[in-house]
Amino acid sequence: MGYLKNKAAVLQYQNISEDKTNFLDTWIYYKCFEEQLDYLSKKNIPIIPLDDVVAYLSGDLDLKKQSFSLTFDSGYIELYTLCYPLIKRYGFPATFFIRPDTIGKAVKLNGKDVQYMNWGHIQELSKNGMTIGLFGCRGDAFTEKIEGEIKKFKQKFEYELGRKMVYYCVSDGVTTNSMLNLLKREGF
Repeated sequence: MGYLKNKAAVLQYQNISEDKTNFLDTWIYYKCFEEQLDYLSKKNIPIIPLDDVVAYLSGDLDLKKQSFSLTFDSGYIELYTLCYPLIKRYGFPATFFIRPDTIGKAVKLNGKDVQYMNWGHIQELSKNGMTIGLFGCRGDAFTEKIEGEIKKFKQKFEYELGRKMVYYCVSDGVTTNSMLNLLKREGF
């Protein structure tokens, strides 16, 4: 592994796919993902919870060697059916950022049928030690409507999972000060 300035970094994934030839550019073939996990395991590279990355960056945790946190965006079903079993096998923690407006839905995405996790899947991930966060709007797309959605979805997730939501991931763009202030007020 090359040199990194910090001893903690995040490996961010969009989705894992069984289809080697027909998946989006931001998705990774599950066998390649499994090889990556195997490499990290065999090289004894620490995979740490996102909470530890935050603690390290805040100066509240000292890390002895380069460590990584695994995060997954959007809440596609393959993150439950393919990714989660691999992560469990290796005993790695992970954070799943879930798009609240797609829970349990099926949609067409670039001509491909895509299914999203339902509440049962998300609850199982949470119950088994995975961190759940909200995956939301563009960081620079902050409006009163989005503010209301963030508050509503945070409340819904906390009800469904029985735990406080502390992570919110913007989908794209630079987060505005207004949005950062809202997220801080809401406890993210």
